[in-house]
Amino acid sequence: LSVVVRGDEIDCLLRSGTRVTYVLGEEERAFSLLMSSKSNINLSDGSLLYVDLRFPDKVYLKKKDASVQ
Repeated sequence: LSVVVRGDEIDCLLRSGTRVTYVLGEEERAFSLLMSSKSNINLSDGSLLYVDLRFPDKVYLKKKDASVQ
């Protein structure tokens, strides 16, 4: 839906409302992390507030409060 550049970080806002954040220039690593966790997360159902891929070998995420959806 949209992409925001904040210094050396990228925020991608998906149609589902989920924000995906990663470090500029680290797209391949971020994509690899996202693919390695795809069986555990769903980016299209609107259940996630954000997915943070800025840290090596870590995927941080925050689920939306079920009462807000």
